[in-house]
Amino acid sequence: MFTLIEPEFDELAGRTLVVLGAGSISRGVMAIGEAFGMRVIGLNSRSSVVELEQALAEHVRAYAAERGKGGG
Repeated sequence: MFTLIEPEFDELAGRTLVVLGAGSISRGVMAIGEAFGMRVIGLNSRSSVVELEQALAEHVRAYAAERGKGGG
């Protein structure tokens, strides 16, 4: 359908996406997240405990910030 109005998908831009896995599906999900302007963190079985803790802390910070804005 032709339209002069371009859709905006800004509700995902700037958000954080944590992907667990290193397979082709995970890589595809990460590429889609990046295309939407998301901060993407990829973890796999070789990721360290520190990397996992950092990803969890990022999620908690983002969730708290969103809840503070009335987004939850």
